[in-house]
Amino acid sequence: MGNKVYIVGHIPPGSDERHIGHTIPFGHSSFTEKNNARYLRLVKRYSSIIQGQFFGHLHSDSFRVVYNEVGKPVSWMMIAPSISPRRSSESNNPAMRLYKFDTDTGQVLDYTQYYLDLEQANLLEEAAWQPEYNLTTYYYGLSEVSAVALHNLADRFNNADDAQFMKYYRANSVRHATGTCEGVCLLNHYCAITRLDYRDFRTCLETAAKALASKNGSPGGPLRGSNTAPMLYRLVAVTTSTLLIQLLLTCGWRPLPAPVACWFSLLADTFINFLLLLLLLLVLLLQLLLALPRWLILRVPPPGVLWRLVTLTPGRRL
Repeated sequence: MGNKVYIVGHIPPGSDERHIGHTIPFGHSSFTEKNNARYLRLVKRYSSIIQGQFFGHLHSDSFRVVYNEVGKPVSWMMIAPSISPRRSSESNNPAMRLYKFDTDTGQVLDYTQYYLDLEQANLLEEAAWQPEYNLTTYYYGLSEVSAVALHNLADRFNNADDAQFMKYYRANSVRHATGTCEGVCLLNHYCAITRLDYRDFRTCLETAAKALASKNGSPGGPLRGSNTAPMLYRLVAVTTSTLLIQLLLTCGWRPLPAPVACWFSLLADTFINFLLLLLLLLVLLLQLLLALPRWLILRVPPPGVLWRLVTLTPGRRL
C-alpha cells in the first residue's frame, strides 16, 4: 500500500467562505500569497499519499477541494466548526466531530457531526449535545469521502434553492440562526471551496460577477457587459456626423477664413443639437464613472438572482 499521511493543522489555506466584502485581502489574513501557493503546490505534488487534510480556525463547517494543473480534483480538506461559539456576525453553535476511518488503509469513511443548541441550552440551563448529521449516510448522500465526490457536491452549489446547498449552508453555522445565502454570498462559498489559490479566488468572484451583471443588466459599467454604452457611442457618432455633414453642405469647402462666419451662424441655428450632444456626453461620462468601482458588482447584486456556476468549475462533474 505504501505510506499514507494525514495533514492536521489549525489554519487552513485559501479564503474564508464567510468573509464577504471584508477589507482583508482575498478574505483571509493568515497565509501570505507566496506561502499559500507553496502549500498548494506541495499538496498537488504529494496528493497520492495524502489521505486527508483536517483544519479548523474558521469556526464554520465547510470543506475544500484541491485541483491539479488540468483541473482534476486530487485532494480534499475538511474544516470542522469550533466547540466555542464565534461572537461576530458569522456566529455558530458549539460543535464536535467524530471521524470514521478504515484502520487498514487509512481511508476516511464518514464522520458524525455533533452540536449544542446554545440558545436552548441557555434557556434550559442544561447542555444537551446531539448528532447533527453524518457526511455520507443521511446528509449529502456521498458514496465516498474523496476529492471527486466533494467536487461533484460543490458543483451543485449553483443556486440558493438547491437542496444540497441549503443543507450545506445550514450546517456551515452549525444550525445557528442565519439569513438566506444567495447571489454574492453563495458565490463566495463556491469560490472559497473550489479556488484555494488567492488569485484564482479573486478571478472566480470577478468572472462570475461580470457574467451576473451581463445576464441581468445590473450596474456593471459600459465596459462590463452593459448594452447602454454601445448605444451611447452610436448616438454620439450619429449626432457628430450629422453636424459635420450639415456644416460641409451649407458652408462648402471654401478656404479659411471665409467659412468661419458661416460655421458660427450655422452652429447658432443648431444650438439644440449641441445641447443634445452635451447631454449624451454627460450620460456617457456617468456610465464610465459607474464602471470604476468594480466592487460594486460584488456588493450590490440584484436580489434573488440565480445563475449557473458550472462553467466556472475547475473540472467537469466526474
